[in-house]
Amino acid sequence: ISCDVQLPLVDINPGIPDIYISGDLEDPGELLFKVKRWIEDYGFSLNEGKTRIIRQGQRMQVLGITTNTDKVQVSRRYRRTVRQGVYYLMKFGHLADGVGEAGGVLPYAQRLLGKVSYILQVNPEDEWAYEAKAQLKALLRRLRRDGDPYMEELSAKRQQLKETALHLQ
Repeated sequence: ISCDVQLPLVDINPGIPDIYISGDLEDPGELLFKVKRWIEDYGFSLNEGKTRIIRQGQRMQVLGITTNTDKVQVSRRYRRTVRQGVYYLMKFGHLADGVGEAGGVLPYAQRLLGKVSYILQVNPEDEWAYEAKAQLKALLRRLRRDGDPYMEELSAKRQQLKETALHLQ
């Protein structure tokens, strides 16, 4: 990069329109002005609506991952949503919220397992995620062996509706 500002590391990839600059900067506004001018020299424009200066102590997220805590984490909101989904699925089974939208317990548990695996990919030391992953894998083994109670209940209701419709004719 040819720039009159000393940057510790700036990696520009033409396929990715985001630039992240971090470090101990005395005047981030001045740096932003120079980066903007440099980008415009190459025929690009800076999206002012997506431009942020994040000061020390503020939450810094890059691609949805919080990066300025003592450990890299997915967002607190994402973790809470996944934890809630796992909790309700393990407690209420086929009656848990989201099971019907997913098309049954099996696909819902698979979806949650993917989300828990993502949490572990970002932070491999997350103890809750390891426990949740083990619980979900055990549940998936049972579902594959014994069948999906949501789908069985749905099938029974459909059969009941068909029989009722036949009696009404």
